[in-house]
Amino acid sequence: MLVRALADLLLVGVDGYTRIYRELAEQMRRVEAAVEAAGLAVVHRSHRAAGSSVISAEDPAGVLMRKLKRRGHSFASLFNLYPSDPARCQYGWSLSLTPYALRDLGGAGGGATALEVFLRDLGRAAAEARAADSRLATLFSANSLPGILLRGGTEELYLFTLLWRPGLGRAAASLVLRRLFTGLLDAGVVRSRKRADPLRELAWLAVCGVLLALALALAVSALLSSS
Repeated sequence: MLVRALADLLLVGVDGYTRIYRELAEQMRRVEAAVEAAGLAVVHRSHRAAGSSVISAEDPAGVLMRKLKRRGHSFASLFNLYPSDPARCQYGWSLSLTPYALRDLGGAGGGATALEVFLRDLGRAAAEARAADSRLATLFSANSLPGILLRGGTEELYLFTLLWRPGLGRAAASLVLRRLFTGLLDAGVVRSRKRADPLRELAWLAVCGVLLALALALAVSALLSSS
């Protein structure tokens, strides 16, 4: 890595690197504006260093992260953002950019750079999320599992949050995540295609099981009270 970095510096030059990273810093202002235009809050916005090529955004229920991942974009997941304030959005994503994001994609990107494609996809994903928001979803907190499922968000974030607190939740989340990732690593491509979204299916089954148990409990209670 060091040899490669020295070779790159020799080819590009100090002035060239300075120019490239200044251009990237200017583009980060566009990214920050696009994130806020999409309705997301920049994490610790007031503390971001000028010229930083890393940006983190709150993403209620992880909805936009899921939509953008389907478009081929990758992020670092953020969860348990504000443990001292449970009412705030606890989920989000972090994006770290390098000058490689300024490359021209040519025909694949319609003559746009990789960063411009991301900003375009971010705007479209935000519009889709607003159009798909349902009244039923608003009955549940975006930090809760039902809220995430009804909004079409990223349910892994909820499981990762459970790992922070000891107890039954941590044990259940550990079991699910271990089974999931063990299956993904050991089962191969063919088996993975059998379940397109196994974690979502498991979460829905868990929610349905809880609702069924509540319904049975209410029915038994009604029978006992009538007798």
